[in-house]
Amino acid sequence: PWTDISAMAGVIYRMISGSGPPEALNRVSGTALRPASEVARTQLSPALLEAVDRGLELDVANRPKSVEEFRALLLGREPEAVPAYTDSDATYVRKPAHTTPGQSRRPWWITGAIASLAVIAAVAFFIQDLLPTAVDSAVPPDESAATEEPSRSIDTPATRDVEPASPLPLYTLVINLTPADATVEVAGQTYTPGMQLPAGDYTLTARKSGYRSATKNISIDGDLTVALALAEAIYPFTISANPANARVRIRNIEQVYAPGLELPPGSYDVAVSAAGYEPWEGSVTHGTSATQREVKLSRLYSLTFNLNPDDATVELAGHDYTPGMRLVSGKYAVTIKKPGYESATESIVLDRDVVAAINLTPSLGVLTLILSPSDARVTLPDLQRRYTPGMRLPVGSVRVSVARDRYEPANREVMIRPGNNAIVFNLQRIR
Repeated sequence: PWTDISAMAGVIYRMISGSGPPEALNRVSGTALRPASEVARTQLSPALLEAVDRGLELDVANRPKSVEEFRALLLGREPEAVPAYTDSDATYVRKPAHTTPGQSRRPWWITGAIASLAVIAAVAFFIQDLLPTAVDSAVPPDESAATEEPSRSIDTPATRDVEPASPLPLYTLVINLTPADATVEVAGQTYTPGMQLPAGDYTLTARKSGYRSATKNISIDGDLTVALALAEAIYPFTISANPANARVRIRNIEQVYAPGLELPPGSYDVAVSAAGYEPWEGSVTHGTSATQREVKLSRLYSLTFNLNPDDATVELAGHDYTPGMRLVSGKYAVTIKKPGYESATESIVLDRDVVAAINLTPSLGVLTLILSPSDARVTLPDLQRRYTPGMRLPVGSVRVSVARDRYEPANREVMIRPGNNAIVFNLQRIR
């Protein structure tokens, strides 16, 4: 009976798992048999699953010794003592005589088919009380009444002893999620707080947009509370700077920048700088994929003016001029001013370091003296020039001396302004 029990255990194994156990020769060579409790596709009693494993033992000594013992194990009962068989209990069958060519002989395939049908029928009868069925639920209520036949019960010791299987205990599972609105799948269904599951091993899979998926294996043998945290999804972030040796900094994070730095989606304040170039600062948006931003720095050139007079003022649109200042390449309009001089405007093209000389021309005014007496003599001591009415002089202060015999001489500082300057001198006669 040991091979029969192994065969029946194999059939039950295929029924609960969907595939048969490995061949015995393969198992002897090292192929492992997965326990029935691992491959069962529905919840069955632990006693039944353990009995199937016993029936598939390679060592005959470890298998049930009889059909009665195997059935008791499947039902979770203590097997009854079975008396040992002796040679006197055996029934001997005389070997039939050799058939002659004329005698009828059943074909071998008919014999095999009959034997196979007998085994299948025996196994089906043997396990009919062990596996759950759903026949009643498959028939609609209105049809079941019409098709119901009087039930017949076979009063046998086996049917009298069968007891309904007790329901499997359920346990409460609580998952503390970070973030709390993540979605978790467990045992092919979506987790709900406080859901109940039978004992066993499970894999939790948590997902949320913007986060990396996370899995966790758990074993339930009682009420269980577990923590499951998702890490933010991060993607490569690269600033391609020109020149290549430029320094890149991200001001609103603590990490030191390196090309391909992995960061979560968001907005980042980036600063790029290099000696001899104008610095660049800006905000770069990082999404849910790799980011690569090109930043080209503008080259700086120095600008110097050699001025005459050297205290003239330089006006540079948008900049406060200092000798040797550095500006990005381009075209600049420059105005140089000084009181008493004509203003000068220059257009400077800056595509290299530039030193420019600028000489201002003094502003001129027309000087006319109105004298009394009219024949008085006029001298300009600081200019060492002879006065002539309507002469042109630089804008500014000039000393004028006027004299005449028998008159008090006059010396005065006269301010020359652009345009006509008429100055009156009245000499006083000496008494």
